[in-house]
Amino acid sequence: MQRTDMLLKTSRLFIGLIGLMSGISLCLIAFCLQMGWWVKIVLIISVLGYGGWIVWSIGLMKSARSIIGLQLLGDGTCYLQYPSGTMEAKMMGDSTVTSMICVLRFKVPDRRWKTSCVVFRDSLSREMYWKLLVWLRCFGATQLAIPSKIR
Repeated sequence: MQRTDMLLKTSRLFIGLIGLMSGISLCLIAFCLQMGWWVKIVLIISVLGYGGWIVWSIGLMKSARSIIGLQLLGDGTCYLQYPSGTMEAKMMGDSTVTSMICVLRFKVPDRRWKTSCVVFRDSLSREMYWKLLVWLRCFGATQLAIPSKIR
């Protein structure tokens, strides 16, 4: 396996899930909470603001800390692409991989906390997603739930 560059696209599935969760939260706040109307308004504004921020920063990958791409090398080395540049990272064993979603955990030098990257299947082309799964099977995640074929 040689060097593979993967540029992540906006995931409609992720944005849809955030929209669904925000909608459910708004309905629960509006119809199920037995609180004053001013508390409901504050909570609704908070949910809308936080949901909008998540969609903008993570879903649309507009934040400076958003991972916009991956470079996977044949020797197991991984580079994370940010809007500001590229950083080498070490794949952690607590990454989780399925046929629909990959939750990748990295340790980036000079950062105290681990970095996570959630890759939905519609963020990459079918071929690139399959290459990512093969690379992860060889070099990365320990929690694999990958079927033999991706539908």
